[in-house]
Amino acid sequence: MDPEQIRQEMRLRRASIDRKLDVLAAYTQNAKQRTIRRAIPAAIAIAATIAGVWVWKSRSARRRRPRRSLRVARAAAAFR
Repeated sequence: MDPEQIRQEMRLRRASIDRKLDVLAAYTQNAKQRTIRRAIPAAIAIAATIAGVWVWKSRSARRRRPRRSLRVARAAAAFR
């Protein structure tokens, strides 16, 4: 093989490698975008659930007052 044939072969190989790298980069970019599109709604749903539980707990803690059971109230009235 003469040097010109080697150069031609190297050009072809580099072009082939560049095409493969371009395809891989496009695939990676698409995979990244798909992952983000799936993760954002999930993160929003998790945050909304956590906030909802926190609000529900804080409201139920404010409303709740210790009540005596009917049995305890009757027993206390019996001792008066």
